[in-house]
Amino acid sequence: MEPIPDWGEHKLWPTDTRSLVSSVLLAIAFTANMQITERIDAATTGGALMWLGIMFATLWMLTGSTFFGLTGALIVANVNPFIAILTATAPLAPCFFVANMLISVPAALLIHHVKKAGQALPFKTFMAVGIPCGMLSVIPLFVIWVLLLNLPAQLITVFTIWGLAMAIPGAFFGYLMCRYIARSGVLIG
Repeated sequence: MEPIPDWGEHKLWPTDTRSLVSSVLLAIAFTANMQITERIDAATTGGALMWLGIMFATLWMLTGSTFFGLTGALIVANVNPFIAILTATAPLAPCFFVANMLISVPAALLIHHVKKAGQALPFKTFMAVGIPCGMLSVIPLFVIWVLLLNLPAQLITVFTIWGLAMAIPGAFFGYLMCRYIARSGVLIG
């Protein structure tokens, strides 16, 4: 697979207007996307497993973290949980703050470590960062399944494997999105 083209230096804490506005726009797009997927998740698993949520959260968190560092990671991660709580799209909405941050913050730190200015970001490197970060989002769900919902062990096992597996397509789609955004040239200027 082609690497994500170079888009310049990866700043850990960008504070320029373009980064802030872009992060807010990503957060709004993520929230619109999640309004649909959270309802599908609730219809298919009663809201106990956010299987599409894990996949799409991984995609959007990686995009914000990759291009806009911790600033983008924090903005993209924390807008949707507020809207999800206000619109009651999912019973587990309050844990979305932690689940999203467990993807975005480590991703921003790792991308900052591996991305060198003037160099493209290889597919394997992006996936090596994205998949484990996406998998981290299952931790708060697991805690709720065990402590709050008291689900049977077999169901917890299935939900955990299913949730972990959804981070893989999420990271792949995140790679595609990042590659197309970097290619478009909107980040250069």
